[in-house]
Amino acid sequence: MRQDRLYAILSALPAMMLIAGLVYYYKHESDEAGGALLQQQSQAINGAYKGISAVNPNSRDQYYLWITTAERDRGLRLLSSQLEPLANLQAGDRLLVQAAPRVEGSKTLWVYRVERDGSVLLDDAE
Repeated sequence: MRQDRLYAILSALPAMMLIAGLVYYYKHESDEAGGALLQQQSQAINGAYKGISAVNPNSRDQYYLWITTAERDRGLRLLSSQLEPLANLQAGDRLLVQAAPRVEGSKTLWVYRVERDGSVLLDDAE
């Protein structure tokens, strides 16, 4: 009897850990998507425009703006409402992008301003 109880606990543990991990992940993702920009942690990123892609194939409201910097390719988060002003960008266009996190300590940066050749294409500063 004791062995059956121990087996039941050990076999349920991975499922409980998975559920706890998913709850934590979706809570954090919700905070990221709905939070206000932390402008004091803003970063200016210079680079060449590479493209725009969806966060995942089923996503209709969150995208990545891909910029090639001197160090690496950077994916910066965009909202669907920010796509239209960036529709005329061509691969290789030089951009100055202002982006900031929405959660303290997060490495995920959200675009709020984009400039090309000194002209402002997008300015969603809150």
